[in-house]
Amino acid sequence: MKIVPLTKDKYQDWNEFCLKSDDAWFWHTTDYLEFSIACHHENNVRSLSFMVYDDVGIMAICPLLLEEVNCNDHEINIFSNSIMGGYEVHPALKTDISDERKEKVRKLIFSFVDDFACKNNVKSAAFSFVPLANYPQSLKQLSFNYLMKYGYFNHSLNTQILDLTSSYETLNRDVRKGHKYDIKRGEKAYVVDIFDKNNITKDIFNFYRLLHHKASGRITRPLVTFDMMYKWILDGNGVLCGLKYNNIYIGFSLIITYKNAAYYGSASDDPDAKVDVPISHIIQWETVKWLKNNGFVCYEIGLQQYSSQLYDNPNQKDIDISLFKRGFGGKTITVHRGIKYYDKQFMHEKILSNLNSLVLQQRGE
Repeated sequence: MKIVPLTKDKYQDWNEFCLKSDDAWFWHTTDYLEFSIACHHENNVRSLSFMVYDDVGIMAICPLLLEEVNCNDHEINIFSNSIMGGYEVHPALKTDISDERKEKVRKLIFSFVDDFACKNNVKSAAFSFVPLANYPQSLKQLSFNYLMKYGYFNHSLNTQILDLTSSYETLNRDVRKGHKYDIKRGEKAYVVDIFDKNNITKDIFNFYRLLHHKASGRITRPLVTFDMMYKWILDGNGVLCGLKYNNIYIGFSLIITYKNAAYYGSASDDPDAKVDVPISHIIQWETVKWLKNNGFVCYEIGLQQYSSQLYDNPNQKDIDISLFKRGFGGKTITVHRGIKYYDKQFMHEKILSNLNSLVLQQRGE
């Protein structure tokens, strides 16, 4: 087996592999790699992504971004994807290879990551599994955190996934009572439009973009990243859900779609809109119905944070958002994640900083 760097001329091969591999989802594609780089250009992000070849073809791919971040007034290098919460996505392997072969390929990949880290003075590397890749079979295929076999500390969290193969009756039954009440009120108060590759227009997408800026109070990302997201929809890798009140759009959500799975990407609402009925409940429920009607089998609605951990420190708003998402039912599953430190002093400082933050929060300071 040999390692081959990902270059522009290899993009098509890489993306075709993603479509065929049960291990890969949209986060693995070059579209998302380019988006991640564009989002955090200030970190001098560059891709060191690579492929593993044997005599037949590609055996595996490993998205790998090198970010330059500020730490205590010093610039350091880490293997990280800030747009993914600081975690790279797990390497994707060829479908239908033996467990023994998978073990050898993964060992080669993480050995190469270690070598790259040494050559580039990298302080740490962080990876996360992607449960939407071949869900629900992925729950068996990635049933344990194999990152720990390669020297990674366990940083696992949880996420919420709705099984869209369930009947409408089952999906509706699993929705929290309070959510059902707000969905019914939303059905009377608002009109919800869903735009995919067949009916999206640049004007409609610009409503979302401008509302995103307005809700944030600033332009949070380079404008080119919104052009990329618009292209995702045109390519069939996303849908935009818009909510109208008095014939004016006051809320949007962007859903990432790839293969037969969907992910709740982002939302924006007009802070100046004066309404008595919450808009998020009906947007989510109409999204669920649309996804089911269009053949998607699962919908990841988002991270579940219950309390502070040594490596994750959610505020009350984060915890409340998790509670809101659980109100739509579904299953809470583990997202295996891990981090490896290549510098003992950096590890000491990072863990001590996390511990101090946790202690201060527990004290209410």
